[in-house]
Amino acid sequence: FKNMPLMRKVYINLRAFISIKAIKNSENNFVLSRYTQNEKKSLFDIESYVLCGALDDSIFEYQVNKDFTKYDKYKYKILTIARLDENKRIDELLVAFKDYLLIEPNSIFFIGGRGTELQNLKSLTKALILEKNVEYLDFIPEDEIFDWYAMADIFVSIDWADYRITMYESLAMNTKVLLSNETDADEFLLKSKYLYVTQPDSKNTTKALELALNEQPNIKIHDLKSYLRNFTWNNYCKKIATILDNKND
Repeated sequence: FKNMPLMRKVYINLRAFISIKAIKNSENNFVLSRYTQNEKKSLFDIESYVLCGALDDSIFEYQVNKDFTKYDKYKYKILTIARLDENKRIDELLVAFKDYLLIEPNSIFFIGGRGTELQNLKSLTKALILEKNVEYLDFIPEDEIFDWYAMADIFVSIDWADYRITMYESLAMNTKVLLSNETDADEFLLKSKYLYVTQPDSKNTTKALELALNEQPNIKIHDLKSYLRNFTWNNYCKKIATILDNKND
């Protein structure tokens, strides 16, 4: 920062000043997680509403089109989809999967996405002797992504994020989800045994995978989808409108 040109420093500080002033003077703040809510309170001393939007209403009527019968031979199908960079901890997932194969050898791990870590991850896959049980999917087109969610037995993502749309999309496809314990976790979904969290390291992730894949959900898919309707974009906008209307009354 000390070597930065003066005008660049002025620009950054002016932009920060305006941003902070706008946030502090705003009448309503909407955030996507309790983590961000606490952050806003700590940094700006303001209250926020936690509201989440993630799903289009049409997802609940979605029908799978892609043929996945060639994967029927596997007992468990594990999926992650992400930008392939070092912050996504996919290397930890590969090591965790290596250990999980000792528990259930007839499993496969699908890795979707592109990024700078692709070759490193493929090298690690080879070093761990996982080539027969790991498949790299490259970029998954938007019109296929729900098919992949539905095909998997569990969607896994252990990078840091306080809020994750992919979690809701996977659950809407009746697929379990395993996330880092750094992510805001919905208590209803945790109790339903559709959502699991783990410390984001290979050892704990292996244990969490075993638990999640062995346990049966304790709610019906109909009840899960009914709950997930709370997180449609339509309901998200309605909740914001209701709060704003009540403020103006």
